[in-house]
Amino acid sequence: MSLTQLAFQIIQLSPSQFLLLAIGVLALGAVVSMIVARPKGVMRGGSFFGLSLLLHFAYMASSFVMRHALPSFGVHLSITTQIYSVLILVLVFGFFFGQMAVARARDVYGRAIYAYIAFIPLIGWLYFSFAQSQGRPVADEVQLPRVLKGGWAVLLGLACMVGVYLINQAKDRMQPVGLPVLTEQELDSLGFDASEIENAEVITDYGLIIQLVGLEGTLQSIAEGEEPRIFEDGNALLSAEAEGNTLTMVFQLPNGSPADDIDQEGFSRDYCQDADYLPIYEAGGTLKFEMRNEDKEALATIVVNQDACQAMTEAGGSEG
Repeated sequence: MSLTQLAFQIIQLSPSQFLLLAIGVLALGAVVSMIVARPKGVMRGGSFFGLSLLLHFAYMASSFVMRHALPSFGVHLSITTQIYSVLILVLVFGFFFGQMAVARARDVYGRAIYAYIAFIPLIGWLYFSFAQSQGRPVADEVQLPRVLKGGWAVLLGLACMVGVYLINQAKDRMQPVGLPVLTEQELDSLGFDASEIENAEVITDYGLIIQLVGLEGTLQSIAEGEEPRIFEDGNALLSAEAEGNTLTMVFQLPNGSPADDIDQEGFSRDYCQDADYLPIYEAGGTLKFEMRNEDKEALATIVVNQDACQAMTEAGGSEG
């Protein structure tokens, strides 16, 4: 299996599975740090609090730049680069956090073996941040700049918390960045003929796209790929727009097509049963189809989402 194929295997993990992978990589980094560069001194709670939040801020900022800021300026990193960059960041985080945990365990318990407590999600981190030290002399402390000690470190940690909040707000406000770029090597590795693909951003698995760019980014990419066109039956697609978790497609039917002739139930059933769209519904997405005649008069509005599909399934079961 190539690195590209492995990267796509990782992308297709569920959020809980990816979290377990990240925890494993974090633990690996911590173990390596304890073997390679085990610190000799102790660390006070304020320094542990501030440094750990500084590491978290650095990770969030790097991820934001890589997945949001750079694409917004037209700089797209390959999928392989994105996945392994994230894992390397987690590994580095684990390396430094492992050193901090060992130094903090010595300060609280006098023994490095209790460093594992710091890795208990939230509870362990809070305990190590505020637990009382054994009062070992200042000379035993890990050498750190003044800004990473005492009250200054606490202020730095609080500033990093604000920074993480602002990053999350910026991510929510930013426009979807579209699909990540697939290099020719990645396309070849995944079984695509790169020579026949003009646009290297070709992915048709909506479940995969959602994991890459989120639901809103996925719907935006679908809308951007739909151009106005006329079908063989005389119907026409006028527009496709994505807003939030809803993709709205406007169709024009020839004059003389009464609303009663539109098989709304059959239309909805076809989209509910289309496996390609199931990941969109499961992620909370909605497909909205507006039918109009040539005079722009509304004929029907069909909404397809998980609730509508479930209600249709239940109705079909009760009729049977």
